[in-house]
Amino acid sequence: MKNRNHSNQLPARFFRQPAQRKPKVRAWRHLTWLICAVLLYGAYAYVGGSSGLIQYVRLLQRRSKTDKEIVTLQTRQDSLHQVIRLLQTDTTYIEKVARERYYMGKPGEKIYTVIKQPRTESSK
Repeated sequence: MKNRNHSNQLPARFFRQPAQRKPKVRAWRHLTWLICAVLLYGAYAYVGGSSGLIQYVRLLQRRSKTDKEIVTLQTRQDSLHQVIRLLQTDTTYIEKVARERYYMGKPGEKIYTVIKQPRTESSK
């Protein structure tokens, strides 16, 4: 007679211990993950960090804007220096400014002021 207890048992392959990975394979896997992590961190630092590529581009744009502003301010400063020089030396320019800005005239002159009326829709 057959032993019935053995027929209900599972095959021995289900009870095998899981195969142990070789230490070299495990070391390479850890090394691969470490290299990936270092590369990802390096990419983040290069592109998005506080001194990264994005910040560098922003600084270049800001510098360009500031350089344009400097040129504009230098041009204005030069023109103001010329006006100062004219006011200190040129009596014709002083007379022109007095007449146009301060509505002054020579004794006996009459000053007329022309007032511009705003345009309306029908007069365009």
